[in-house]
Amino acid sequence: MAETAPGMSVPLDFLAALADAGSSDALYRAISVWMPRIFACDRISIALREDREKLRVVAFAGQGLVREEEYWQIEGTKLGDCLRTRAPIVINAAREQRAAYAAKSLRHGMSFESTAILPLVAAGDCIGTLNFGCYAAGAFGADTVAKMQQVAAWIAAQVSHHLAREELTASNARFDALIENAESIVFAKTGEGLILLANTRFCRAFGLARDDVIGRLEADVFGAETAAPWRESDRRVLATGLPETVEEEIAYPDGVARAHVTQKFPMFDPVRGEDIVCVIATDISEHRRVERALEESEHRFRTFFNNSASMMYMKDADHRIRFANRAFFDFVGMAESAVIGAKAWDCLKPVDPVALENRDHAVLAAGRPLEFATTLTRADGAVRSFVMSKFPVHDAGGRVIGIGGINTDVTELRRHEEQLRAAKEDAERSARLFEAAARKATVADRAKTDFLTSMSHEIRTPLNGVMGMASLLMQTDLTAGQRDMVGTIGESGETLLALLNDILDLSKVEAGSLEIENRDFDLAALIAGVEKLWRPQAEAKKLQWKSSIDPSAVTRLRGDPGRLRQVIFNLVSNALKFTESGAIALRVDQTPREEDGTLETRFEVADTGPGIAVGDQARLFEKFTQLDSSVARRYGGTGLGLAICKSLVGLMGGEIGVDSAPGSGSAFRFSIVTGRAADEATAPASTGTTAGTAACGRSLRLLLAEDNSINRKIVGLLLEMAGHRFDTVENGREAVAAVAATRYDAVLMDIQMPELDGVAATREIRAMDGPAATVPIIALTANAMAGDRETYIGAGMNDYVSKPIDPAALHAALARQTDNGAAARAEPGPTARKIAGPARLRAVDAPANGEIDAIFAGIDTELDGR
Repeated sequence: MAETAPGMSVPLDFLAALADAGSSDALYRAISVWMPRIFACDRISIALREDREKLRVVAFAGQGLVREEEYWQIEGTKLGDCLRTRAPIVINAAREQRAAYAAKSLRHGMSFESTAILPLVAAGDCIGTLNFGCYAAGAFGADTVAKMQQVAAWIAAQVSHHLAREELTASNARFDALIENAESIVFAKTGEGLILLANTRFCRAFGLARDDVIGRLEADVFGAETAAPWRESDRRVLATGLPETVEEEIAYPDGVARAHVTQKFPMFDPVRGEDIVCVIATDISEHRRVERALEESEHRFRTFFNNSASMMYMKDADHRIRFANRAFFDFVGMAESAVIGAKAWDCLKPVDPVALENRDHAVLAAGRPLEFATTLTRADGAVRSFVMSKFPVHDAGGRVIGIGGINTDVTELRRHEEQLRAAKEDAERSARLFEAAARKATVADRAKTDFLTSMSHEIRTPLNGVMGMASLLMQTDLTAGQRDMVGTIGESGETLLALLNDILDLSKVEAGSLEIENRDFDLAALIAGVEKLWRPQAEAKKLQWKSSIDPSAVTRLRGDPGRLRQVIFNLVSNALKFTESGAIALRVDQTPREEDGTLETRFEVADTGPGIAVGDQARLFEKFTQLDSSVARRYGGTGLGLAICKSLVGLMGGEIGVDSAPGSGSAFRFSIVTGRAADEATAPASTGTTAGTAACGRSLRLLLAEDNSINRKIVGLLLEMAGHRFDTVENGREAVAAVAATRYDAVLMDIQMPELDGVAATREIRAMDGPAATVPIIALTANAMAGDRETYIGAGMNDYVSKPIDPAALHAALARQTDNGAAARAEPGPTARKIAGPARLRAVDAPANGEIDAIFAGIDTELDGR
């Protein structure tokens, strides 16, 4: 048998196993192993108090026994009785004594005949029970029970010890978790400033590792100057034994000083055997910021409240005023002391106090705002109109405790509303009158546009005959006198055409439909073309001609060369017109624009003419303006040129002006804004093409649709001189039939024709099947108003040549719209033919060079007949 302890019958090895257990689990395992060796029982268990209602089984031993429940009830059980009485309960004959063990279900339905339940008492507290059970009766005699009590006492001491240690460990863990997870800085130190404990917040706040803090003096960590006032406070706390709370600024490593509430209190440290100082420092910077924000908000509210022009006030549930602003006191003419606590209607004196009180009750009952209009009498007796806004006031719990009110004086607003209403009625009457006037103006403007369209067409049609025939006549054998007369006819036609173009440009400007192209061109080539045209005319007047371009200027540009040439031509033409001696100079320079990468190109046309007075210069760019009526008589002109130039320059992003003085000549300067050409190899803008096959590369088979016989003859001569073969028709219906019957390289289509006009004929051709639908169609028209070109292109035409027809423009259009490299589909030769069928095509016999005079004679005869 194992050695027993002195005075006890318990084996020493069992006691040693219990003493050596390092944890509760180890203790319970030792009990489960040793108890069956000491006591021969069928069931041995330990149950510890879980709470007031249950016991928890922590250790048991027994062969073939099943623990059905982890917890045992206390109330109504033998275990509960043992806990309550702290006395052993022993049953040796359960059937005879009609006693039962707490367990209700055992193996094979058997129950214990012998049961012993002993209390586990430690430090005066019953912490559980030690339980024994045997199937045999009479198992627990007095000696056995005494031995069991010894074992229970020893087990209770060991279990209590382990439970206390585990509770201490858990408590320390909770304390450590509380300290570590605190948002405040927590640390402890001795009276000499030796840091004993510091939490994570402390280390993070000062950018230190815990090893850099624990065991070091505050003076070493933060510096002696910083630590000195802390030491004074620490000594005071230790000397008095009383806690101390202060607000202080603590500087953080980022240089920002933050406000803290620091609490210090003494605590005895049993390990060191002395009092230490515990510190909790809470950052209240955000709290202070919120307080300041609230103070500022309160100040702003008070400022707004007291300086508001509206009356503002609050009443309690008894309708008594609790506070009001200055506007309220001023309106009622009462001191604040007399207003606070009084009923609102006693101060405001409304016309109907009962109605006012009822509205207050409605706001309180419904808990919703209410707005209404009323009148109130001011202290001086004046009756004023108000909009009253009333709303419920709630406490922090959401309970309605009173009524807020804002009374806004709208007397002046009502008066202004009446004035506005009257003004609106006047404005509506004026608008109706204006609308009627606008309709009349629109009708008049439409009539003007229709008139200009009609006149342009009617003038261009005969002008085409005059200029075309004059051009053809100049190519015949003429005497010097005849050539001079034909030249005069041509110059007169050019003047008339320029006048017509100026009027149309002016119409486009006024209608806002004058458009600027955007294409690549060569500025140097354009200036060279200007010089080629105007230098001979200057030299004919014995004037010097000078032109120059700044060498640094970019000449490959993207803009509208046609409109630029028009402005330069106008200015050079004026300079040539008014200069009798001296010189004319054209100069160009340029500056890049950094903001958008574009180029500002500047032009100057200077002359040595008579000059212009400063007072007259502003009128130069007005429409229909010439400074002296004698100028018109001497030089001609409408006074539109410079006005159109100003509009064109403005559309090109620039400005135009003049520097001049009487007797000193004039310098007209203008600028335009352009981009850089996309292709550095941009070719100069074409100024026309030579007549004949050089323009299109081969003889073409063409259809000419033109109802005017003179125009047919002129265009026919131009085509014949270029080596083309063509058929003619006199209306659109015949043109459609001809295209359906014959394959043409292109169709020259007049616009205004009988039966079917050129636009309608084009649409019918485009609706055909097969190759005929794609034949190039070039408009020949005297219509030159804004939008005409777009209309023709939209109808399916490919190109546009205006009348009077420029031969170069006609041949250029044919070259653009036909295949220069393809072989002619017809035999070459300048012949024309008639086509049989429904269309009435008129053949034009090709004349030899000596037969042009006979053609002109035929034209004269036809004109006389008309």
